Amino acid sequence: MISKTVRTDTRKLARQAWGNDESCRFWCGSELDERIKRHPEVLAEFFDLGSQGKALPDPEIEAYRAWASQRYRGLHLIGLGGGDVKVRVDEVYVPLRISHRPELDFDLRTGKRRGDLARSAGSGDIELEKIFDPELNDGHALIFGDPGAGKTTALLKLLNQACTEGPESLRLAEDAVALFLPLRRLANADLDAPLDVHLRQQLPERFGALVTRLWQRGRLVLLLDGLDEIGDDQRRQEVCAYLDFQLAGDERRGIRAVISCRYAGYGGSVKLAGRFLHLDVQPLDAQQVRELVQLWFRKVQPLIADYREGDARRPAEALIAALEGVGYSSQQLKVLVSSPLLLTLLCVVVLRGGEMPRHRVTFYDQCLRVLLSKWSQATKGIEPLLDVETALAVLRPLAWRLHIEGRRDDVSKAYLLTHLRQRLRHLAPQTSPFRVLEWLHRATGVIDEYAPLRYGFMHLGLQEYLAAAHVASRGEGLLDQLVERFGERWWREVILLLLGLPGQAIFTPFLQRLLASDAPLAHPELLRAGLSEAPEVVLGPFLEALDQTSDPARQAAILRMLRGRCDDPLIARAREWVDSDHPDLKALARQAVAECSGAASRGDRTSHDLAMLYLPGDAAAAAELTARLERQGLRLLSTSGWEADLETIIESVQRVAVLVGAGELPWEHRARRECLEYLAGDGLQLIPVGLPGGELPTLPSTVAWAPWVDASAGLETEAVATLGRWALEPSSGAAALTGQADTAAEHRKLLVEPRTGMRFVWVPGGRFRMGGTRHDDEKPQHWIRISPFWLGETPVTNAEYAAFLEQTRHPEPAQWRNRDFAHPEQPVVGASWHDAKAFCAWLSESMQETARLPSEAQWEFAARGVDDREYPWGNEPPDESRACFGLDWESDHTARVRMRPAGAGPFGTLDQAGNVWEWCQDVWDEAAYRKRAGREPLDPLVTEGEAGFRVLRGGGWDGSAGILRAACRLRSLAADRGRYIGFRVLAAPSSP
Repeated sequence: MISKTVRTDTRKLARQAWGNDESCRFWCGSELDERIKRHPEVLAEFFDLGSQGKALPDPEIEAYRAWASQRYRGLHLIGLGGGDVKVRVDEVYVPLRISHRPELDFDLRTGKRRGDLARSAGSGDIELEKIFDPELNDGHALIFGDPGAGKTTALLKLLNQACTEGPESLRLAEDAVALFLPLRRLANADLDAPLDVHLRQQLPERFGALVTRLWQRGRLVLLLDGLDEIGDDQRRQEVCAYLDFQLAGDERRGIRAVISCRYAGYGGSVKLAGRFLHLDVQPLDAQQVRELVQLWFRKVQPLIADYREGDARRPAEALIAALEGVGYSSQQLKVLVSSPLLLTLLCVVVLRGGEMPRHRVTFYDQCLRVLLSKWSQATKGIEPLLDVETALAVLRPLAWRLHIEGRRDDVSKAYLLTHLRQRLRHLAPQTSPFRVLEWLHRATGVIDEYAPLRYGFMHLGLQEYLAAAHVASRGEGLLDQLVERFGERWWREVILLLLGLPGQAIFTPFLQRLLASDAPLAHPELLRAGLSEAPEVVLGPFLEALDQTSDPARQAAILRMLRGRCDDPLIARAREWVDSDHPDLKALARQAVAECSGAASRGDRTSHDLAMLYLPGDAAAAAELTARLERQGLRLLSTSGWEADLETIIESVQRVAVLVGAGELPWEHRARRECLEYLAGDGLQLIPVGLPGGELPTLPSTVAWAPWVDASAGLETEAVATLGRWALEPSSGAAALTGQADTAAEHRKLLVEPRTGMRFVWVPGGRFRMGGTRHDDEKPQHWIRISPFWLGETPVTNAEYAAFLEQTRHPEPAQWRNRDFAHPEQPVVGASWHDAKAFCAWLSESMQETARLPSEAQWEFAARGVDDREYPWGNEPPDESRACFGLDWESDHTARVRMRPAGAGPFGTLDQAGNVWEWCQDVWDEAAYRKRAGREPLDPLVTEGEAGFRVLRGGGWDGSAGILRAACRLRSLAADRGRYIGFRVLAAPSSP
C-alpha cells in the first residue's frame, strides 16, 4: 500500500512541475496507487525528473515500447530456418536509399500551371529518419518499392528507432508511440469502426486503453504495411477511402501515418487523397550490395557448426567479386540482385554451393530448391521430411489457391493443415501434416508465421512464382482464368513469371489466348514486358493473330510488340501495310521494313558494314577515309590483302568499296580483277571510290558496278558522307545509288556513334518562329535562326548510358536499378543535368565532335521545323500511337524508344514529345523571350538567369496532352534526378 504522504508529495510535485497538462492528470488521478503498484520503479525517476522540470515518463508508454522493441526487433535470417532463427534489425540493416518523388509544378493530368513554375524541391535521396522533418513533410508518407525492396524493413526500422532512441529522433513529439499494422488484416467489418478500435485489437489487451488515449491526443505514428497486399482492387480502394477519412480533420492533426505499397498496387482509382509525401525505396546500389553481403555472411558464421570466421569472409568476398564482374555487368542483372530479399536469397544459394542465376524464374526456382534441400539438416539438425520435388508439388497448388483468394499471410493453421493433408494423401501418405508444417516453417523458412497461428509464404514473390509454376504444371487448364485476370495488378507478377518459364508448352497457347483477347489493345505495356521476360519468343502466335484480324489498331499493336524482329513472314505482312490509311499502322510497317530490309539482304553477313579494298600505295588515303567512315558508325573491314582476305569479305559484308587512286588501277592486276569478279558473282555490291589526286577511269565491263563515289576533290566532300549513309541505311541506299534519292531522304541523314550505337539525325538549320501563346514564359513568339547540327534520334537509352558507366565508373542514375526503368531500350532516367553533361563530355572523345545538350532553341527547332507545327508530327492532337503520355504517375513507367514512329518529327527525331522530359543546355530565365523581342538571333543560348535551374522540354510519360506541345517549357533544379527526366545529345559537326 502506498502511503498517504507519498501520494500527496507525488501529486504536489506533479502540479508544480507540469501544471495541468495531460502528464499531470495522468500522475495525479485517482488511479495513482494502482499505477505505482504496477510500476514501482517509476517513483525515483519521477522525483528526479520533477526536480529538473522535465517531462514525466509515462509507464504505460514505456511498457509498450519495451514490448514492441522486443516483438519487432527480429528479422528472419532467410535460408537458415524460419521461426526461431532471427537476427536483430540493426545487425543486418543497411541504410536504405529513400527518394522523394515530387510532382511537377503544374498538374500533370490537366497541363494547368500551379502558380509559380518553380520547383521548391528536387527529387533526391533523403534519410529515412527525416521523413517527418517539418521542413520536408507536415503530413503522412507513402513508401513505394518493388517486392523485396525493403519496405517492411523500413517500417520496422522506424518502429525500433521510435522505441529505442525515442520519437524525438524522428522529429516527432516525445510522447508519440509507433504502431505496426499489416493492412491486409483490415476486414470488411473493420471499415465500419474507427481505426483505433482495430488498432486495439492488434495489440495485447493491456495496451488497449493506451491506444485509445493516444489516438484521442494525436500521439500515434501508424506504420501501415502492404497496401498492395489487399488482393482486390475494389477492397484496396475502400481501404484508401477509409484511411483518408480516419486521418482527416483537426482532431487527427497529430496522427502520422507511413504506408508501404508496391508500385503495381497503387494508382487509378486506388489513391490516397490526404497529405502524403510520396517516397521510393530505391534498389540497393553497389556499395549497399557489398555491405549487405558482408553483414549476412558475418551473421551466418556463428549459426553453423564448424564454420570458421575465415569461411564466412571468403564466400562473401567471392560473391562481391562476381557481382561486380563481367558476368553481372548488365543493367537488368544488377536489378535482380539489388533487392535486399533477393540478394539475401542469393547469399543462401552461393553458401550452399549453387550457381548464380541469371533470370528471375531460375532465381526463384533455385532459391526454393536450396531452401527445401538437406541444408536444413546441417544447420538445424532437422531431417527433410519431403524431397524437393514432392515439397514443390505440395506448395504449388497452395500458392495458386492463396492467390486466387487474394491472400498472403493471414492463413490459419487449420487452413494449411487441411491443404497439406489433402496433398500428402497422394504424395506422401505416411507423413504427418503437422510435422510437414513445422518443417516448412522452422527448418526451411519457406512458410512464415506472421502473427500467432497466422501463416503465409516467406515472401510474396515466392507465392507468385509457385502460382505460375502451378499453372504450367496443369497444362492449358488454367490459362483462360489468367487471361481474364490479365490486367489486374495482383496477377501481374504471376503472368510475367509464367511467360518467363522455359519451353513453349505454355508460352504458345497462352499467347494465342492473349492475342485473341483485348489484351494487346488494353494492356500493351504488360504484354511487351512479358515478352521481355520470355527466354524465347516464338513468332507463330503473332502471325496467326495478324492473319485473323483486319483491325488496323490490333495489327499496329502486334507490330509494335515485335519491333526490331526481322523474320521474313513478319516483314512480308508489314510490306502490305506501308501505304495503309491507318497512320499508326503505316508508320510501324514502314519502320519495320526500313529496319529489316538491309538485314534480309545481308543474310549472315553482319559483322561488318563495308569492306574497303585498296592498293598499298593508297594506304594513307584509305586510313583517312576509314577514320571518317568509322565516325559515322560504320564497322569497316579495310584491307590491301585482296586474295588473303577473300573468305572474310564474303562472310562478313554485303558491299565492297574499291578505292581507286592516282597510281595503278585495281583491275589491271589479273589476280585482283578475278577477286572483283568473284565478289560480284557472289552478290556483293561493288562501289568504286575515286580518291584525291586521281581521275575517274572507265570501269571494266566484266563486273557490275554501282555509280562512282567521287572523292577526288577531297575526303571532306558530301560524297564520302553519302558512302557512309549507304552502308548504314541499305533500304534508302539502293535508291541513292541509282540517283533516285529525294529531298525527304536528305532530311534523314544518319550518323551512328560507334561506341554506343547512338543514332543522330541531321537537322539542316533554318529560320523558325519560337514560342507559344498559352503561358507567359512562352511569350512573345519570335523569330530565330538555327545553324545545322546532328541531334540524337531518341533520348539516350539505358544501353547507351551503360557504356558510359562501364568506362568511367560515374555514379549510377537514381533509377538505374529500378526494374520498371531498366530495359536497355528505355530512356535513361534519374540522371541530373550534371550527369548528362558528363555523358556528353565522354561522348565527345569518341565522336571527335563536340557533343553537348541542345539549347532550348535547337531542341524546339528540331521538334517544329519551319512550318510552325504544334507537335513534332504536326497539329493533330496527341494520342497513344504518337507519344507515351498520360500514364499513372505512381504505377506506370517510360516506354521503350522508337515504339511510336507515327510521332516522328520533321527531321526524323523520335520520342521528342512525351516519354521523358529532356534537359537542355540553357539556364532558366522566364523572361528570356521578352529580352529577345525585336531581334532575330542566331543560335541563342541563355546563360544568365536563376542559378541552379535548367530548362526541361518535351513532356513526360506521366504528363497530359497539353504539355506535349513543342513550345512548352519547364524548369527544374540541375541536381534533380527524377524518374521523369532524361536527355538527348546534340553533336555540332565540322561538316555534314
